[in-house]
Amino acid sequence: MTDMRRRTRGAGSVFRDKNGTWHYRRELDRDPATGRPRRIEAKGRNKAEARTRFDAKAAEMERTGLMPGADDYVTKPFSPAELLARVRTAIRHTRTTSANSEIAREGPYTVGEMTIDYNKHQVLVRGENVHLTLSEFRIVALLGKFAGKVLTYDYIIKELWGPRAGGDNQILRVNMANIRRKIEKNPAEPEYLFTEVGVGYRMAENSEN
Repeated sequence: MTDMRRRTRGAGSVFRDKNGTWHYRRELDRDPATGRPRRIEAKGRNKAEARTRFDAKAAEMERTGLMPGADDYVTKPFSPAELLARVRTAIRHTRTTSANSEIAREGPYTVGEMTIDYNKHQVLVRGENVHLTLSEFRIVALLGKFAGKVLTYDYIIKELWGPRAGGDNQILRVNMANIRRKIEKNPAEPEYLFTEVGVGYRMAENSEN
C-alpha cells in the first residue's frame, strides 16, 4: 500500500503505513543527553482515531509535566492564586539554588561513573554533562548530599518545593523518571538512584567520599 504521508499545519504529520494503520506524529526537541530527536506518536484504524489518541497522549504528557523542559505542572481546573504561588516558588528557586543549607555542598561528589559538580551545578556521566533541568539537579544534589541514606518522599518535596507543596509526589516521580533516563544505563536496573518502595529515594554511596 502506498505511503500517504502528508505534512499538516504545525509540527504534526499523519500517514498510513503498508499495513493500513494510520499514524499521527509530532516531532519535539532533541534529547540534550543523547542528541536524538524526541516525538509523540499515536496509531489508529483511521486518521480520526490516530489524531484522537495522539491528542489524549499529548494532553497526558502536559498534565503530568512530561513535556521536555518541564519542572512543574498545574492540573485543570486551577485558581489564579495557585498559579501565581507556583510561579513565585519557581522564581525563588532560580535565585536560591545554592542557598539551601540542606543542598549546598562544596566540590564534586563521585560514585561510579557519575559526578555531581556542586560548584558548576552539573551532573556528569562518563565525563559528559547530562543536562539536567533545575528541578532535576536539585533532586540529585539533595540525594548526593545524603548519599547512602534514604530520604522520604515528603522530605524531598518539602525541601525542594516548600511546606505547602502537600503530599502529592507525582511531580517528584516524573522528575525522577527523567533523571534516571538521563543518568542510568538501564533505568529499570539503576546503579545510582534507588527507590525504597513506599518510603523514598536513596543515592548510591561512595565509601571513599
